[in-house]
Amino acid sequence: MRIQKYKKEGIDEMAEQNLKRCDSICLKSFVIMMIAVAGICAIFSHTNAISMSVIGWFIILSIVLIAIIRTVIFVLMDNKGI
Repeated sequence: MRIQKYKKEGIDEMAEQNLKRCDSICLKSFVIMMIAVAGICAIFSHTNAISMSVIGWFIILSIVLIAIIRTVIFVLMDNKGI
């Protein structure tokens, strides 16, 4: 009975559009971040100044950072009603 009640609620089209915009922005910024990480790692790997574990941490931290940025952008867009 409870599931049927909540299925009748309308879909928030504005939230869906904002989420798609946030995903688009975050995908573009994630690609830029990964290119920067790859470039930095390529430069420092030739001098043996950086290990593979540090490169892995760069990638993991960039994924966490992009998730936080996505959430913040969505909240800002949703509050402003863009």
